Amino acid sequence: MTTFLIRRLLQAAVVLVLVSVLVYGLAWLLPGGPQQGLLAGNGPGAQLGALRRGYGLGSPAAAQYLHWLGQVIRGNLGYSYIENASVGSLLAASLPRTIVLTLAATAIGAGVAIPAGLTGWPAPCPTSGTECRPSLPGRS
Repeated sequence: MTTFLIRRLLQAAVVLVLVSVLVYGLAWLLPGGPQQGLLAGNGPGAQLGALRRGYGLGSPAAAQYLHWLGQVIRGNLGYSYIENASVGSLLAASLPRTIVLTLAATAIGAGVAIPAGLTGWPAPCPTSGTECRPSLPGRS
């Protein structure tokens, strides 16, 4: 069981890294790069240059990604330019609602699954012996 969990955690880590590389790469595929995306495509040249210097967008994309990844590993998730706040504070602000939603979904799921499991629904089909999922509960 321990090796299974370790293997799954390693697989999850690989997927997270691959998704982050994909999303980071997509930002560089924008016409004009990520800085043009931050300015919504209508910034003058001087504004683009200041943005590149201010956010360190002048270095190669791979170096920027490794810098970002190092910051994320240290717990610094960065800054949201749209919300004008740190990403960590935005996540902390939405955490209570997320917990309430998760608990409500778990309660609803358990409220449906436990009675369904105790009553034996779906019942075996009389003709084939396999599971039969009736269209209406109580009617086969």
